[in-house]
Amino acid sequence: MKQFLLKTPWMLIILRLLLSPAMIVLAFTLDEQPGWLLACMTVALVSDIFDGIIARKLGVATPLLRKFDSIADLLFWATSLTCAFLLQPEIIVDNGLFIGVLLLGEIGIHLLSFGKFQKPPANHAYLSKLWALTVWVSLSLIIGWGFAGWPFLVMFGLGVLSYLDNFLILLVLPNWKSDTSSVLSAIKVRQSFNRR
Repeated sequence: MKQFLLKTPWMLIILRLLLSPAMIVLAFTLDEQPGWLLACMTVALVSDIFDGIIARKLGVATPLLRKFDSIADLLFWATSLTCAFLLQPEIIVDNGLFIGVLLLGEIGIHLLSFGKFQKPPANHAYLSKLWALTVWVSLSLIIGWGFAGWPFLVMFGLGVLSYLDNFLILLVLPNWKSDTSSVLSAIKVRQSFNRR
């Protein structure tokens, strides 16, 4: 039983990875009834919230686990955006500039992390977690009801702040580190590193 519990964070990450292709299939087949797709997105979001919490509680939040968690997150959100485009292309196109800015932010932090540390980012900062909730709300409204409006603008604003925070974290950290909650946390890590 204990071994099963210790594997729970990995199972939640794998669940999220498996939901991504299922969501694409649903987007192509459900047409005007996206309820199952929204359910998959919600399950994936819940798995994303709890995999890290459970991993820390069980003491298995290894850098490898957190790296794969970040990869699963990236795939899940890319899939969610793709589904939104397949079901509500006009809304995605109309907001293409905003989405493009956010995509550039994602590409930018990956380039910076690979360039500096030769590893993908796995900061899991607080702002990123808050932003993920607004992305879920915004994409759910777009997919389910064809509505962007102010929730999309809130999501965009938090996304810009989140990417700025992540850029600063990566610039400040002296070595690659997962689970850096904010740039203030990164500064403390840097100060501790400098005192050695």
